[in-house]
Amino acid sequence: MDRARRDDLRAWLVAVADGDRAAFDPLFTALWPVVTRYCDRLLGDLAAAEDTAQDALTRVFTRAADYDRERRTSRRWRQRRGEVALAAAPEPSGDATSDVVDRDLITAAVAALGELGDTDAATIAAAILDDDTARAGIAPATFRKRLERALDRLRAIWRSRHGEI
Repeated sequence: MDRARRDDLRAWLVAVADGDRAAFDPLFTALWPVVTRYCDRLLGDLAAAEDTAQDALTRVFTRAADYDRERRTSRRWRQRRGEVALAAAPEPSGDATSDVVDRDLITAAVAALGELGDTDAATIAAAILDDDTARAGIAPATFRKRLERALDRLRAIWRSRHGEI
């Protein structure tokens, strides 16, 4: 995505966060195809991808007021620390069975994460994305303990649905 497009997205998100209803339509119009394509690539099913994209964008717009204009992006933060960015989702392998298994695992993981409470999901997301804003004001030891508990609950959900890990 080019810099001008990112700047437009940021401006629209700031406007939506500030309560400007006129910015909702251009932001949604810009995000919908990107999020839908991403979900389709992960799930391999357009109908499921559209449902997932709708859920994701609903969460984005519901939490728009929480948008932090001053936040460093996790990518920039990792670059400054010299870390490698997270790997992209795997491309389809061409082996239909393997692709179905991958898609089913991703779908199961998303469903299990969806059963977590908001605090647990936010804690896991902050750990995965190295999100400083989510950790602000929390002692490192406290965050580690919250993460440990959230992962324990996620494992319990997984086990109840799919058996032992």
